Amino acid sequence: MDLALDNGVAEGYTSKAQRSRVITESWAEANLYCLNCDADRVEAHRPGKRVEDFLCPSCDRRIQLKASRGGHGRKVANSAYEAKMDAIEANEAPDYAFMGFDPDAWRVTDLFYVPGHFMTPSVVEKRNPLSSDARRSGWVGSNILLERIPEAGHITVVEGGYVVPRSEARATFDQTAFLSDEDAEARGWTTAVMDCIDDLDVGQGERFELAEVYAFEDRLAEQYPDNQHVRAKIRQQLQVLRDEGLIEFLGNGEYRLRWVDDR
Repeated sequence: MDLALDNGVAEGYTSKAQRSRVITESWAEANLYCLNCDADRVEAHRPGKRVEDFLCPSCDRRIQLKASRGGHGRKVANSAYEAKMDAIEANEAPDYAFMGFDPDAWRVTDLFYVPGHFMTPSVVEKRNPLSSDARRSGWVGSNILLERIPEAGHITVVEGGYVVPRSEARATFDQTAFLSDEDAEARGWTTAVMDCIDDLDVGQGERFELAEVYAFEDRLAEQYPDNQHVRAKIRQQLQVLRDEGLIEFLGNGEYRLRWVDDR
């Protein structure tokens, strides 16, 4: 993977935003790869002149690029809210590639993927409608809340200028690929409990207790106000994670973390 960005492809553009978009999209088409299969290149989908997303030529998995000067914060502005929620419910959300780059050196500094199966209703925030004097008056966008996505859903590809081997990134993806077969509600509960376990600040191979996860009951009840049996759902999701090999049940309400801490 070449981390250098070719700013020559943006010759003729004067807007900084347009230049950044053209340069980063050109880089992505040459360097992004699929996590779901062994395809080492993806193809840009251009309904007009602007790239909307990228497509794996082998398994048809879609990837959306979100590039930012310097990196990304806790939330990232994204597409129309209703369309995004429909895609999540239909299990058709794309994978996202979040890129940070240095606009002075024109070089990629950081890049991580969030697989589409981590896109759940609880990680999407509805934005206020655009004002009446806006070109798209009334349009309602969305934000992706990166802080609500479990660490296992942040798959590092480049960090601090270091490129992670593709085999490692794909192995991390494979750990949670089972979520692709779940419906939106099931994926939401599983990833929400994973996020709670992240907040226990236990490392791979370290132990945690059921009572510690119960401490997040109020948080989960707020995310799922229609569920009156939050503790039962917590136990259910811990069993799912155990069955998938991401945690180990040690007995007496004690578990050991197995998934890769990748962020």
